[in-house]
This record gives sequence, structure tokens and C-alpha cells, in this order.
Amino acid sequence: MTDNRPTVQIYARGWDHPAWQGSFYPEDLPADWRLTYYANEFPGVLLPQAVWADLAALTLLEWLDDLDDGFQLYLEIESSLEAQQAQLLEGWAGQLAGVVLRQGIDAEPVETMGLNCYRLLRSDKGVAYDEPAAFCIKPDARLEPRQQRALLERLSTRVAGDQELPLFLCGEPPDLDLLRQLRQLAQLMGLA
Repeated sequence: MTDNRPTVQIYARGWDHPAWQGSFYPEDLPADWRLTYYANEFPGVLLPQAVWADLAALTLLEWLDDLDDGFQLYLEIESSLEAQQAQLLEGWAGQLAGVVLRQGIDAEPVETMGLNCYRLLRSDKGVAYDEPAAFCIKPDARLEPRQQRALLERLSTRVAGDQELPLFLCGEPPDLDLLRQLRQLAQLMGLA
């Protein structure tokens, strides 16, 4: 019997936050080990455009080589793509989970829950494939456990079958406690 339930996967926006040094990352952990350390606890990340736009393609591929095959790397795009960036993304398409376009879309049912809703391009379906949305919890959102459950339930109804819906925690830095709570709750609810 196949499992046709949707999944809600919860990830942080970025992994290299100075405020996480000492509270999440050990004080003596070298900076170039942080992504691998992050990936041991969290199975994916949204990489802001300010971080990836100037990377050499080889650097990103080296990062991906250090991670498990199941690690989900999403790239964020603030506005329209420049030709050079589009070409770079096409080269990385097989390595990425998708691209999140920060051009908001109308998502009234979830707007009141402290979310921003964005377009999502899934790389496994080709960069031109347009998914309905990815969601980002606003940095100032305060979600109590009942609100967390209601949020996950509502988001799971927005995805058909066995599709995955990414939910990103934003902020400088993203709230690690909330990230862990949501991931655990999604697992308990059978959504992760």
C-alpha cells in the first residue's frame, strides 16, 4: 500500500547565522563545517539570493557533495532572474529541490497565520514548472502549539496526494526552537 499523504517539510532560511554560534553551532566549529552540521539535524534549507548569487557553481556543487542525497536545497530569488542567473540555475537544476520566487501571491487563507506565500519552481519538473506556492513564516510570527497544529493542518490541505510542501522559517536568525517544534509536530501528525 502506498502512502498518498502530503508532507509539510520545515526548513530554515539560511544556515550560517552568527547568532547560532554557541547556541546551535559549537564555538570551535569551523565556518566551512556549518552546513554539514546543520544538515545532520535538518534535511533542507532555503538559500537566500544574496548568498548564492555570487557563488561559483563549483562551490555549490562541493557543498552538495558534502551532504546526504536527500538534503533539500532551495534557492531564493528576490525578483526576476537575470540571464546569467537563469543559466546558472539551469546548470544546477538536477541538484536543487527547487527555486522560491519571493514575488508574493494571493494567499488570504494563510495570511492571517503569519505566513508569506511565494511561487515555487520545482527543479525535478524543470525550472519552468510552476507550483502553486511555498510558504515562509514571518520573523515576527508567534505561534503557540495549537496554532502550530492548525497551521500544519491547513497547509497539508493545500497539497494533493503525496506531494511535498516546503515551509521555511525566516528571520535573522530563524527561531531554532520553533523550527524544532514544528518539525516534531509534523512528524507526530504524520505530515513529515
